[in-house]
Amino acid sequence: MINEYENKAFTGYKKKILLNAPLKNHPAGHKLDIDTDKDGVPLSRYWRERLKDAKVDGCVEIITDKPKEKRSKK
Repeated sequence: MINEYENKAFTGYKKKILLNAPLKNHPAGHKLDIDTDKDGVPLSRYWRERLKDAKVDGCVEIITDKPKEKRSKK
């Protein structure tokens, strides 16, 4: 559960999302950083609801950064 105090005290956590549909004055294909709590839950109610809807309609995707592969010298 998110407390009012947590929201205002620290918003250093971010999550990257990709829009598959135009939302909130952003075109489709736009990448956004949204503020989240320490558990990865978006602080904004709007984005929480969009991520929940995305399970059905696919309007938003979460972008996960894959670690870079290490190359060895031959």
